[in-house]
Amino acid sequence: MPRDLRVFIDTTDRCNLRCIMCAFALEEFSGNWNAREQSDGDMPLWLFEKIAAQTLPRASYLALSCGTEPLMSRTFLDCLERVAPYGVPQVEFPTNATLLTQAKAERVVKARPHVIMVSLDSPDPATFEAIRPGARFDKVIANVRGLQEIKRRLGTPNPELRLNLTLMRRNVEQLEDYIELARNLGAARIDIRHVNPFDGLGMERESLVHFKALANQHLERARRRCLEYGIAIARWPEPFDLSGAAHPTAPLACQSVMDSLYINPAGQVVPCAWWLHEPPIGDFKSQDLDQILSAPALLEARALAARGELKPCCAQTCAVRSANVNDPAFFDSLQIG
Repeated sequence: MPRDLRVFIDTTDRCNLRCIMCAFALEEFSGNWNAREQSDGDMPLWLFEKIAAQTLPRASYLALSCGTEPLMSRTFLDCLERVAPYGVPQVEFPTNATLLTQAKAERVVKARPHVIMVSLDSPDPATFEAIRPGARFDKVIANVRGLQEIKRRLGTPNPELRLNLTLMRRNVEQLEDYIELARNLGAARIDIRHVNPFDGLGMERESLVHFKALANQHLERARRRCLEYGIAIARWPEPFDLSGAAHPTAPLACQSVMDSLYINPAGQVVPCAWWLHEPPIGDFKSQDLDQILSAPALLEARALAARGELKPCCAQTCAVRSANVNDPAFFDSLQIG
C-alpha cells in the first residue's frame, strides 16, 4: 500500500497557555480548529483506533497535534502507544512541555515516536514567560532535561529533541544564546519560523519585516553556531533582501490539500489546519477514509491547487501563502474570525 498521506490528529481541542502570538489568545477562537459540534474536548480512544486503522497504513508522516497542546488530552498517551505497530516512517508531536511530567515522559519514550518538538521561544526566563503567559521557564527546562535523562537511561535516541522558536523582535537578539541553550539541552534540531501576525493580537510591530537588517545579522550568527555545534536545522528563515528591489507575490501553491488530512478530536476532517471558514470535508464517526477522500469539497480544492489557485477561505487565512520572506504577502495579517 502506498504511503501517500500526511496525517495530523488533534486528540484534544484545548491548550493550557495563551501565548501572545497564538490564535488561542483570541476570544473568538474556539480552541478546536474546525469543530462543528460539541464534544468533551478529547478524542475517544475507539475513534482514534478507527482513524489509525484506516489512515496510518497509508501515512508517510503523522503529527499527533496540529494546533493544540496534546498533553492536555486524557487519551493522548493511550493514542500514542497505539501508533508504533503501523510503522509510520515519521511520527512527531509538538508540546509546550509544561505538562511533561516524568511519568508522562517515560510513556512517551517507550511509545517510540521519532521526534518531540518543544516550543521554546527564548533562553531568557523573563522573555519566555512574557511570550507564553502561564508557563514557567525553569519548569519547562527541568521537564526537557527529565525527558533526555529517561532516554539515556533506556538507551534510546528517540524521540529526537527538536526546539521550535517563533521569531519576533523581542527574541531575535537572543538567538545566539538560544543555540547555546539548545546545545546544553541536547537538542538535535532547531526549527525557527517568523511570527504570523493574526488580526486582533497586536503583534504587527513584533514582525521582523520592520527590522530586516537586525534579523539577518542575528540569524546568520545563530546559523553559524548551529553548524559549529552540529545542531541540524529543520527550518530556518531566509535572509531579507536589503537592496530595496521589488519582489512580486509568488504564484500560489498548496501541497496540503493534495496529500494531507487534519482531524479534530470529534473526528471531523479538513485538508488543512487553516480551513477555518468552510465545513469539514468528512467525519470519521460516520464515514470511512475512501468516502472522505472522494468528498466534493476536497476534489474541488485539489483541482484549484493543481492550477495554482486557492479557495477563498484559504487565501484569507493561510499561514503559508508564501515561502519567501521577501514576498509582500508573507507578513500579511491572518484573519481568523
